[in-house]
Amino acid sequence: MVDEQEPTKGELARTMSRFENALGEIRHDIKSFAEEWRSQGAAAALLTLRVDQLEAWKREITREFDRQDERLDVAERDLYARQDTIERRRRTGSWWSIGIAAFAAVVALVGLLLKLS
Repeated sequence: MVDEQEPTKGELARTMSRFENALGEIRHDIKSFAEEWRSQGAAAALLTLRVDQLEAWKREITREFDRQDERLDVAERDLYARQDTIERRRRTGSWWSIGIAAFAAVVALVGLLLKLS
C-alpha cells in the first residue's frame, strides 16, 4: 500500500538531483569566494608592500631635503659673510680714498703756501 503523502522514487530522485545541483552551486560559490579571498589577500599584501616602499621613499626624500636645506643654510651664511667682507672692504677703500685725497689736498695746499711765501 502506497501512502499518498510519501514521495515517490521519481520525486525523491528529482529532489536529490536539485539538492546535488544546489550543493554543486554552493561548492562553486565557496571556491569562488576562496579564490577572491586569496586574491584580495594577495592584493592587500601587495598594497601593504607598496605603501611600505612609498613610506621608505618618503623618508629618504625627507632626509635628502633636510641635507639640501642644511647645505643651503651654509651657503647662505657663507654668502652673507662674503657680502659683509666685501662691504667692509669697500668702506675701507672709500676711507682710504678720502684719506689719500685729503692728504693730497693738504700737500697741494702746503705746496701752494710754500710757493707763495
